[in-house]
Amino acid sequence: MISEQHAELLDFLDNDEDTLVLCRAALPMAQAGPGFAYSAPGRELREVWKNKMTNAVSGASLVSGWLPIFGPETIAELEPVLAKMEQES
Repeated sequence: MISEQHAELLDFLDNDEDTLVLCRAALPMAQAGPGFAYSAPGRELREVWKNKMTNAVSGASLVSGWLPIFGPETIAELEPVLAKMEQES
């Protein structure tokens, strides 16, 4: 879910399912290690974000496979890698 409305985000997280959190734009890439994305139960995220407005979620686990995009420079750096991946698929 992408939303700028805090209430919509909290409603979306009203469940016990693990939810993947990406703090910025990202590309799925199998070679990317853990450290950028994390996952935690929706209700735990909801309570932490509702009360503390932080990403410090005690039940979170790091998730591999996501590469952060910081801007056009990142995409330019990744262009050869992405082209090679496209050719292989």
